[in-house]
Amino acid sequence: MKFIFSRKSLKNKILSGFLLSLFLTLIVLISSYLNLRHLGKASDAILKRNYNSILASQKMIDAVDQQNNSLLRYIEDKQSQTVQNYLDHQRIFEQWMLKANENITEKGEKEILNNLSSAYTSYLVQVDKIHDISSQSVVYQLQYYNKKILPYSENVKTQCARLSKINQDAMFALSDNARTISHRAIVSLWFIGLISILLGIIFSITIANYLMKPIKSMLSATKEISEGNYDTVITYHSEDEFGHLTNQFNEMTAKLKMYNDMNIKAIMREKQKNDAIIQNIDDGIMVIDEEFKLININQKAAKVFQIDSSNSLNKHFLEIINNQYLFNLFKTTFETGKIPDFTNDDNILALELNGKKKYYQFLINPVLKDKDQWYGLLFLLRCNETQGN
Repeated sequence: MKFIFSRKSLKNKILSGFLLSLFLTLIVLISSYLNLRHLGKASDAILKRNYNSILASQKMIDAVDQQNNSLLRYIEDKQSQTVQNYLDHQRIFEQWMLKANENITEKGEKEILNNLSSAYTSYLVQVDKIHDISSQSVVYQLQYYNKKILPYSENVKTQCARLSKINQDAMFALSDNARTISHRAIVSLWFIGLISILLGIIFSITIANYLMKPIKSMLSATKEISEGNYDTVITYHSEDEFGHLTNQFNEMTAKLKMYNDMNIKAIMREKQKNDAIIQNIDDGIMVIDEEFKLININQKAAKVFQIDSSNSLNKHFLEIINNQYLFNLFKTTFETGKIPDFTNDDNILALELNGKKKYYQFLINPVLKDKDQWYGLLFLLRCNETQGN
């Protein structure tokens, strides 16, 4: 039987498919990079332009609140610690005021910061006057705080709130812009991705069809050979890799055919001779594999165990011979990898044969697959039995 397939270069097919895959992947990567870069710039703009100013306004509000709390505690206890706490938060306010001035990005933001600076200065002036009334009662000082200082601190916080709002409005606008960029990026990625996938599928199917033709022919030829048809020959009119492979395949097939013709009959004769030797040995012989299946038994052993040797092969030991003692010995031998060391009469087997109990001596030895691996166990049953009393 002959199998013929077309002239195509396997190397060029694979290389072209690989290059197309790289090209499509590169397109997707470049598109993803550009879109992510736009999104990154939009996010950076939000952080750099507005977030820092919003954070500064909140920190300044917190600092003024802490200063007011320190003033109230000072009015009540006149402790130096409260004065130090007031001054610490004044420095914090001024630091965040400086950061806000360094991050002016929106229209009207500079004017708000100027108003905030003036309001805070007025607040500090009113706070300094509290020293002039320190000799007055606590009630009087609290009234002064509520009427003079607190309104100025509220004005400071109002300006901070205006600063936060103008930046929040700008942030929302930038966020909308980022959302638009994100939507456009998703649409473009889907479009480019789907086009790339479609092209990749079309090209992959084309390449796969080219490659599968010779492979299917090779598989068909292999199946023919596995079924014993060594006359199978593959014809491939090309100098590509498949051409070299088919040449080697045809040489292999020819050698297999030669080997089969020369050796099968000799192997069968050898097997028949070995089986004849086993069958004519005076002792009973069984071979058990590692799955406890009976793979060989001679007539002597079959007679002792009263089984039909022709119907017993490749069946589980306990399915053929109901002897738990022997099965446990086989199992232990496989698990430990050691031949049983029998003492006393442990290797004497008592069996009923023709209504009489008879005793047999047995041995267990490994059947080696190679030097360190067992193929199975050889069970040797001495048939010079002694009849029991």
